[in-house]
Amino acid sequence: MEEAARRIRDGRGFVVLEMRFEDAEKAAAFLREELGFDGLLVEDAVSPNERPSLQETGSTLFLEVAVPTEDGPCEVAVFLTSSAMVLVSRSEAPPIRETVDRWLRSPLATAPSPPWLLHQVLDAAVDAYFPLCDRIEDEVDALEDLVFHGDGDFVERGLDLKRQIVTARRGIAPLRDVLNALFRVGPERIPADLRPYLQDVYDHTLRVTEMLDVNRDLLSGILDAHLSIVSNNLNNTMRVLTVMATFLMTAGLIAGIYGMNFQHMPELEWPWGYPAALLAMAALVAAEWLYFRRKRWL
Repeated sequence: MEEAARRIRDGRGFVVLEMRFEDAEKAAAFLREELGFDGLLVEDAVSPNERPSLQETGSTLFLEVAVPTEDGPCEVAVFLTSSAMVLVSRSEAPPIRETVDRWLRSPLATAPSPPWLLHQVLDAAVDAYFPLCDRIEDEVDALEDLVFHGDGDFVERGLDLKRQIVTARRGIAPLRDVLNALFRVGPERIPADLRPYLQDVYDHTLRVTEMLDVNRDLLSGILDAHLSIVSNNLNNTMRVLTVMATFLMTAGLIAGIYGMNFQHMPELEWPWGYPAALLAMAALVAAEWLYFRRKRWL
């Protein structure tokens, strides 16, 4: 680390330094005092709540990108000078790690100059979103198949997937803005022959954004359809229960009339009173059943 810092300060050759930290204050002190970076840029680099952006100060080009990993998005800050690229993050980002390793094995073939290495880093960060989009799309398709008979955790799975989509979009949308801002950087930092390659990476960000937006809309429609189906099933159940209650209320009406404690009721002395009451109950229930069938309530 000390040797890399000395070479960065002296400007000898081109140095790539990956820096992962746990203590933000120590990391900020090293970036300011040992590497000489601007204090505002250092504060943005170690802060977990900064929106990815692009800034130019003196001889330093500073940008932040969000790289998706298995443990969630990893914020990577990039300091680019004519003699060094410093990558700062709280955890390891495998796509960036693989890009740096590939450059170390074959620097000229991978990236002959610092701006080209920056392109490789940005390209790796954007490409890391495509497997995530594929997994999201597969999960959306699986939920779409379960929309009519989803199990108990259907809504929970849907909401968790929606959070993943929102998190991914929060990472790719600012990265798209960073790439767009790179086109306005002077040719002394970003050479003209590199711009078509950056345009290709920018087009990838647009594609990722569109995929996330499409899956978010599909997921919203699936969740709405599932909730509508659940509500409709509940309405059907309540309708059946209401009809059953109506049948029982009709039979209970007749039973209640003949259950009153009056002495002078002509039907009480009638030998056929009991079967007649049962027949009246059955007739009224049958009439109601036919009525509900005609109304298509059953």
